[in-house]
Parts: sequence; C-alpha cells; structure tokens
Amino acid sequence: MVDDDAAIRAMYMDAFAADCEVDGAATAAEALEKMGAASFDVIVSDQMMPGMTGTEMLRASLDMAPDAVRILITASREIDNAIEAVNVARVDRFFNKPVRISDLRAAVLELAGRRRAERALRARLEKLEAVERGAPRR
Repeated sequence: MVDDDAAIRAMYMDAFAADCEVDGAATAAEALEKMGAASFDVIVSDQMMPGMTGTEMLRASLDMAPDAVRILITASREIDNAIEAVNVARVDRFFNKPVRISDLRAAVLELAGRRRAERALRARLEKLEAVERGAPRR
C-alpha cells in the first residue's frame, strides 16, 4: 500500500491485515526500495505523491514485480490519466477517490486470485512442454 497520507495508508492496510501480509510505503521511492528487497503480489498506489506519481512508480515496478496486480487510486477524474496508467504501467484496476474499502478489497482479492490461477496454469503448461520435449517422436 503506497500513499503519502499515513491515515489513509493505515486504513487500507488494516482492511487487508486479516487476509494477507501487508506492507506500506509513504513514498514511491520507499515502495520501489521495498520491492527490490521482497516480492509482492499486489501493489496499490495513490497517484499524487511527492517526487513520483503512482503511475511512474507502477511503471518502474514492472521490472521488479512483472506479475504483480497493479491498482491505482486517484482524485483526478481525467480519463487521460487512467489511459496512461493502463498503457504505461499496466494498471489492472483504477479507482477514483473516495474509494469504498469494500470495493478495493473485492478488487484486490479477485485480481490476486486470478493472478495465482494464471501462474499455476503457466507452471502446468511449462511441465507439459518439458514432458513433450522429452517424449520420443513418432
């Protein structure tokens, strides 16, 4: 959870504490530093932060966490911001403030479950391909 507002960040983190391991960052730079040291399945970020926008941070996170779910939260109603976030940072979901916690929870849990299923399917396909490569030709 990346948000420069400590109260909002804590509220988001509390909403997921019972379901998963949650870490928070007050700045994009802090978030990127944490991503360099650990793996994350979901990244939720505010758009407007000092130093780097959420879109810029999520774009930078693509190299460190290519399979992570990316969610951007913003007060902006500009459609161009949403388009940029999707195209540049591969944002999976875009929320306008104020965010209903129940909507955020539902999105995170749904998208994280979908990503886990995709990873499991890829792993099965890789095993099948390995077996196929090792099988004698007819």
